[in-house]
Order: sequence, then C-alpha cells, then structure tokens
Amino acid sequence: SSSSSSLRGQNTGTMPQPTSIAARAVGLEADPPVVVAVGRMFQRKGIGLLSKVIAHVCCIHPTVEFLIGGDGPDRILLEEMREKHQLHDRVTLLGSVNHNDVPNVLRRGHIFLNCSLTEAFCMAILEAASCGLHVVSTNVGGIPEVLPPELISLSDPTSEDLSVTLLECLSQPALWAGNDDYRPKRQHLIEVGKAYNWQSVALRTHNVYKSLSVTPSQDGSPAIPRAANISTPSSTALINCFRTAHHLGIGFAQVFQILLLVSFGLLYIILVLSRWS
Repeated sequence: SSSSSSLRGQNTGTMPQPTSIAARAVGLEADPPVVVAVGRMFQRKGIGLLSKVIAHVCCIHPTVEFLIGGDGPDRILLEEMREKHQLHDRVTLLGSVNHNDVPNVLRRGHIFLNCSLTEAFCMAILEAASCGLHVVSTNVGGIPEVLPPELISLSDPTSEDLSVTLLECLSQPALWAGNDDYRPKRQHLIEVGKAYNWQSVALRTHNVYKSLSVTPSQDGSPAIPRAANISTPSSTALINCFRTAHHLGIGFAQVFQILLLVSFGLLYIILVLSRWS
C-alpha cells in the first residue's frame, strides 16, 4: 500500500517480505501492522529496551514494521540494532519530530509502544490513544492510571515481557485493524474524551483532595490523615516509581528516591497543617 511503502527504507534484500497469500496463510493482514514509538531518546525512556524488543519481535513476526520518531544520545542503540539485524526495510528512524507533526506520525501506525523505565503521567500514551492507536507500555510510575484497561496493554519493564505483550497484541487485529473509517479510532476518542473532559478532571481532582482529608477518629483520639494510607492512587504511583528507580543507574536512582521522599513528605505536612490550622 502507499502508506506501507512510505514507511520502508532501502530494501537490502536480506529479509524479504512474505507475499499477500503467505501473509493470509499465517493469519496476518496483507497490509503490515505498523508499531509507532515517539519520544526523546535517552536512558529513562528505555531506548535500550526498545531496541531489544524490535529485534526480537521482527524475528518472530514476519511483516510488522516500526516507525520511530525522536532524537537523543541513545539513538545510536537503534541504529546499531537496525544495522546488526539488517532491518532497514522494516525500521524507519524519523529523527526529531516537531510537536505539531506528532499526530500525523501517530496516525501512520496501529500500535503505540512505550518503553519508559519511569514516568509520572506519560502524555505520549494519551496522545497515541487519542489518535486511535492501541497502546503497549511498561507498567511503571503513574502509567496504569492514565488510560482505561481496554485501550492499553501493560508489561513488566523487561525486553522478554514487553515482546510477548506486543506480539499478543499483534495477534489480535481487532485491537488495531479494521477499515480506515473506523479501526478502533472512534471508540478510542470516546473513551479518552470521557476520562479527560474538564468535568471528569475536576471530579477526580476533588476526589483526590477528599481522599487526603482527615478521617475523624471513632474513639476520641487525634484524627488520622488519609494521606497516610498507601492505597491512595498518588501513593501507588510513588511506590511504583521507587520500584523502577533502580533502572536509572547507580547514584541517580538514590537521588531520585530522596527527592521523591522529600516532595511527598512536604505535601503530607502541608495538607495536615492546612487541615488543622
């Protein structure tokens, strides 16, 4: 197809693509699925993890293509992987992408792949879902709270688990394939719109502040702030950040954890003082 051919680089002839008949024989669409990844290329974004996943998935899935946008010091990892496995015809590196052009890049794909090792929110997966892509992402930081479960497939931050999750999604075309008028795009827009309209955001913000308010004691003892309960969503995200911080490297991980503790402690003190003042 024209969209497929626009994604391909120079054909090296080392990994020929299957014909349409062969693709249908193994249950694949003749038009190959395209996995998109867009973001800055440095360690925290998991570019080393991304390079391993691409190499593994391309060895197993005969037609999948990868469209990668972004630039940074870790881009060399993707270039080396593409050269080593001779994937020039299946992995396209766009380089730096202007923010205004990101939606156009996303719409050229079917699945969005996020390999971040730590994230507070991850706007990139929200943008991808808004463009109709199913999201495959590492289960770190606040990412599990961003999208409804039907729009995202979560994975441990390892190349093995992330590859398995991506291959499972590729084996289910209902998640990402279909005619151009629908695909899952309209449903994605509806679901994202429900979660991120201003009324919904205001209600969830209100509920967070309410959950952090002081719980009256039943026996007359001093009241206990709800902020001490680690089951609140913000605390869950904090714990996930601690669990994945070791991926940041020696030294920086400890600094990152200390900053998290200080920030959360200050927030806790401010909330308690404002309630009791």
